[in-house]
Amino acid sequence: MDNECTYCQALKYRNEPTGLCCANGKIKLPVPRCPVEPLLSYLIDIIAIINDLKEPTEISASNGETYKKQEIILIDEGIKTIVLNLRNDNINNFEGKKNDIIAISNVKIGEYKTQKTLVLTSASQIIINPDFPEANRLKEEFRRIEKKDIENVKFTKINLIQNLEDQIFININAVIDAVGEVDNVFSKNGQIYDKKEIVLIDDSNEKITLTLWNEFATNFMGKQNTKITLRNTKISNYKNQRYLTLNRQSIVSYDVDKTTNIKFEEWFNRKYNKGCLFDDVNEHDMP
Repeated sequence: MDNECTYCQALKYRNEPTGLCCANGKIKLPVPRCPVEPLLSYLIDIIAIINDLKEPTEISASNGETYKKQEIILIDEGIKTIVLNLRNDNINNFEGKKNDIIAISNVKIGEYKTQKTLVLTSASQIIINPDFPEANRLKEEFRRIEKKDIENVKFTKINLIQNLEDQIFININAVIDAVGEVDNVFSKNGQIYDKKEIVLIDDSNEKITLTLWNEFATNFMGKQNTKITLRNTKISNYKNQRYLTLNRQSIVSYDVDKTTNIKFEEWFNRKYNKGCLFDDVNEHDMP
C-alpha cells in the first residue's frame, strides 16, 4: 500500500522503500518519465530543453484576484513534453529562451485536466544552460535528432517562393543579410506589438523578409552573415508581396554548421570566404 510523505504530502511509489517524493530534499530525480502512481503532487528535479514559451496571460481567480500565468513547454531526453507553469514574479525573473537547456530542482509536479504540469515552489532553483554531464548529453541528443530531421526535409529556394500557389508552409536554408531593430507597432484597437524584420538571402541571390512578432522578435538570436535554417515557416502576403513569418510549429536553427545542400554550401563559402568542407553531405541532395 502506498504511503504519504509527511514532508510534502506526496504519495510514494508502490514497492519503493524511500518513495519518489521530495524525501526532505535528499532525493534527486532526473526526469518525470516513469509510470506515475495517482497522486496530487510531489517534488522532483528535471533536466529538459525549452521547446516553446507561450505569451503571458491574466487569469481571474475565484476570489476575484487576478494573476499572470505563462506556460513554458519543455521536452526531456525521452522526447516527451511537459508544461512548466510560471506565475507573477516568476515570469519576470525567468531568463530561459527557446532551445535553452533548463535544470530545475525541487519543482512541484501536479495534474491539470489529465496533463502533468510543473509549478515552482519556494525551494525551487533554476539553472539555464548548466554545464554538467546530463545537460550536455541532452543537448547532443537534440542536435543529433535535429540533424537527422534536416537531412529528410525538402527545402525551397527564395526565388521560387513568389510563384508558389498551393504551399503555405515551407523550409528554407538562407543567410541573414540584415537584422532590423525591434519596433513597437500599434493596432487599430490600441494594442502594442513588438515587430522585427530580418532580410534573408540564399544561393538564388534573391532576398525575402522574415517578419517576427512579439516573443519571436525579442527572442531572435541570429546574427548578420550567418546561416539560418527555417522549418515550417509560413508564407504571408502584403500588397502582393510575399514574406515569411514564424508560428508555434516553426523550428529555427541558427548558424548551422553544415546543411545537406552542396550548392548552397559552395555559394555560402564563396560569398562569405569560408572554408569549404563537405563531410557527410549527400549527393542526392544536389539540385
